[in-house]
Amino acid sequence: MGATTFKRHQQEGYDWLVNAWVAGWPGVLLADDMGLGKTFQGLAFLAWITENKRTALSRGNTEVNKGPILIVAPTALLQNWMQEADRHLAPNALGKDLAQVFGGGIKKFRNPDDAARLRGETLDWRKLADHDWVLTTYETLADNHASFARVNFSVALFDEMQKVKDPGTLNTWAAKTVNADFVLGLTGTPIENRIEDLWCIMDRVFPGFLRDLRSFSRDYRDGDPDRYRALSDQMKQSVRGAPAIMLRRMKEDELEGLPEKRIETYPTMMPTVQAEAYGRIVAQALEGDGARARGAMLEVIQNLRGISLYPGDPSDVDLSTVRGCREWIEQSARLGKSFEILRGLERSGEKGLIFVEQRGMQALLAEAMSTMFGMDEPLIINGNTPGIRRQKLVDEFQGRRRGFDVMILSPKAAGVGLTITAANHVLHLSRWWNPAVEDQCNDRVYRIGQDKAVTIHIPMAVHPTLGNRTFDVTLHGMLERKREMSRNLLMPPVSDTDLKDMFDMSMAA
Repeated sequence: MGATTFKRHQQEGYDWLVNAWVAGWPGVLLADDMGLGKTFQGLAFLAWITENKRTALSRGNTEVNKGPILIVAPTALLQNWMQEADRHLAPNALGKDLAQVFGGGIKKFRNPDDAARLRGETLDWRKLADHDWVLTTYETLADNHASFARVNFSVALFDEMQKVKDPGTLNTWAAKTVNADFVLGLTGTPIENRIEDLWCIMDRVFPGFLRDLRSFSRDYRDGDPDRYRALSDQMKQSVRGAPAIMLRRMKEDELEGLPEKRIETYPTMMPTVQAEAYGRIVAQALEGDGARARGAMLEVIQNLRGISLYPGDPSDVDLSTVRGCREWIEQSARLGKSFEILRGLERSGEKGLIFVEQRGMQALLAEAMSTMFGMDEPLIINGNTPGIRRQKLVDEFQGRRRGFDVMILSPKAAGVGLTITAANHVLHLSRWWNPAVEDQCNDRVYRIGQDKAVTIHIPMAVHPTLGNRTFDVTLHGMLERKREMSRNLLMPPVSDTDLKDMFDMSMAA
């Protein structure tokens, strides 16, 4: 297939895929932890399918599916799929003709037939079918689902398949219209928000395996760990002698030679202005009549979360001067501790990634760093960054000279699919509710190819009176418990019970 040699776990994954296809399964889910090479395993399997097809056709087998392979991936990962195919596979291992059905390449496949377009066939499906493999995005598939549905694909591979986790979205519906002999789903987070995420993914991969949605939701929505353990076993165990429906391995169990990884937490007292703003939110919630309704609890928690990062309007400061930056930083416990950490990286000449979700804060942070460190504004990747440009920004950061440097990223937009091993520090200025999303962010640097010790920095704002009942401390404890419980279980990251527990902890005092 190519020059790249399998690691042991990758050989096992490849064998599992081949055996699942031979067993006649309609599809399987490869749910390995980040950094174990799901893309490589998937490509190797697709190369085997292609070679198998060629051999069958050369022997006069007219029953073999001659249809192309379909790969559906987030926009930011399209270039990575082509690069990985070139890197790992022999030339033309997937065939000579690749249809790049995304961006400017879509116009090459526009349907010239007016009548067909009126029927919804916006693309010429015959042109698609005439290629060996087709690479597209979830959005393009959704916009042109009627055309894709006319093609009889030999295999459909869905990368980052949590994109089809919601039964009510167009992405999910379009994915289920694809006709393929075999479906391969790739995701490191098969359950991103709710237990129903898993059902929706599996309804495309292996329809009926988890029964109907109503029954599944009724059985697994109560948060019982024993039920989640039984579900995990059902997914990962052999079925009547045939391969399991899902394969999931963790990086710490499979990879040898990874550098040390340390997680450093920094509980930091809130400055007066932040503590007073936080206290007002708690007092108002305690005075309210309907504060324990789910919506009201969520609103209070979101307000506490926002103030724990910064009280008031963070843009109401002049960050073009050192004095203005200091005034801005001194209003936030997290910002103050973060800039201390960054000073340490500057002294040691190391690179880091900062994850923060608010786009306004990303821009302000970049400006403040430029002023405080006398550097060019750090590169930023968020939801506004086009997919192709994301990889170019990563390549630029990876190729820069040695020494202190920082990139600022959104956890959701840049937390998957990017390899940024030039950095060996990760700073979480804000935190996501899901420990799997946070782990994905960490895995941008802690992965194959990293040769330096990695440090994860977590600054936490602590109220001087509430102490361990402050939002940051409560959230950290919940994430650590969920991370430990979900290591070997399929379970949702946050339940309604967690929401109530966080609210009660934040209100107690």
